[in-house]
Amino acid sequence: MEPIELKKLDTLEDALSSGLAQDKEIVIRSNPNTRASLSHFLRAFCGRADLAQASLLKQADDYFHKLEDVRTALFMDQLGTAQSLLTNLEPKTAYELAEKNIEETRLAIFNGDLLKALSISGSTLKSEALKPVSRLVLIQLRGHAYLMLKQPYQAIEELQRANGLIQLYPLASSSFSIGAFLVQAYTEITDKENAEHELNKLFANINNLKKDGLWLDRLLTGLRSECHYLRKFGNDLERYVRLLEAKEIARWLNDVGTQKKCKAELNEILGTNKEVGASKNKVHIFHLWSYLERQELILSYAPKRIQILYDRPIAKKILNTLSTRSSISLQDLFKVVWDLELNQERYNQHLRAIISKIRKLIPDGTLQVKNGFICLR
Repeated sequence: MEPIELKKLDTLEDALSSGLAQDKEIVIRSNPNTRASLSHFLRAFCGRADLAQASLLKQADDYFHKLEDVRTALFMDQLGTAQSLLTNLEPKTAYELAEKNIEETRLAIFNGDLLKALSISGSTLKSEALKPVSRLVLIQLRGHAYLMLKQPYQAIEELQRANGLIQLYPLASSSFSIGAFLVQAYTEITDKENAEHELNKLFANINNLKKDGLWLDRLLTGLRSECHYLRKFGNDLERYVRLLEAKEIARWLNDVGTQKKCKAELNEILGTNKEVGASKNKVHIFHLWSYLERQELILSYAPKRIQILYDRPIAKKILNTLSTRSSISLQDLFKVVWDLELNQERYNQHLRAIISKIRKLIPDGTLQVKNGFICLR
């Protein structure tokens, strides 16, 4: 594969997505000014903390590379590592100090030291060196801190300060997180109308994205937000399914912190409603891949890629059928999917062609046909 010349991030996304989908080696020519930006793009915009971490290996040991290491450690829930890295960071300019303070704020929130987070972020917002996107991040973090302090009205007031910045940076991770926190805040004050309005707006923005790593990262934000809404205004089964979807997406994105939170909430639901776990939840988890039926989404780990099934109705119907059975005969599968009896001479070649296409959507060896029966593993 030809090296990608990294000059502007907006020229990088398609090449990265194509290379990752085909499990190809990706070589990127960068320079000291663009390496940290690449890491941030991979982690924050594609949701790939694993690649972001790798992108900084063997690179120059400058301030912003170290700051990216802090962000990756926080994303991976390695709080001790993040604290050690921050302690050793020595900012030399007001801008470097402001960027360090953002991660100090984030770490304080993760550690539950919310008043410290508000203090650091409040003073940093006064800095003239603060960039607009960084200001957006700080507003998001302050809204989160107020929510954790059980002060939803203050959180709403804080988050609404970002309206102008969100219009400038609609694709930034913080823009979606702010929308999600607004859903949570309105839910906590039992304002269903505004909570539902913010939730619908959030998912409208997510659905307008191209279906790639950026979309998946934002979908996780939306699902977590929906879980907060459903805790008060929905039911256990709806919330259970969203949590399972969020947990699997977080696993694919290597978002360890979100995985832990989803598992804890799933166990909480099962502790009070065991029937939910036995219901058909439409989230099918296999060894090397997961199939999220409601999202029409396949998450594969070998190689790591996503497959969207929006325009593949037959593939969806076959996967929906196979995912709920240990195995099924080819005759029965044909009957379920096409509502016809399988005529070997007429339809056998057609069925096998479709099965071959489905094999290309999932990891090798995970769809097996033997002695007239078919199964997933």
